[in-house]
Amino acid sequence: YQTILFEDIGHQDFEFYKGSWELRPDPNGELKISYSLTAQQNFDEPFAGNHMKNGITNLLESVRIEILRRQALVTAIPSN
Repeated sequence: YQTILFEDIGHQDFEFYKGSWELRPDPNGELKISYSLTAQQNFDEPFAGNHMKNGITNLLESVRIEILRRQALVTAIPSN
């Protein structure tokens, strides 16, 4: 079980933005990934809720693609 913590220190779009990724193997040999985020925007726009939702969806899709890319690299490396 591994936890990856992150935090935005730039504070350009958010008053705070921090969270974690938790990676856990399950009994079936698969890797379960949990994402936790606490954020507060530092602007007040009526569209912000939908914009943030799409941003998180895009972020998770980017992470999924990166996981698949790295998995392909690992399986392409011959073991000795």
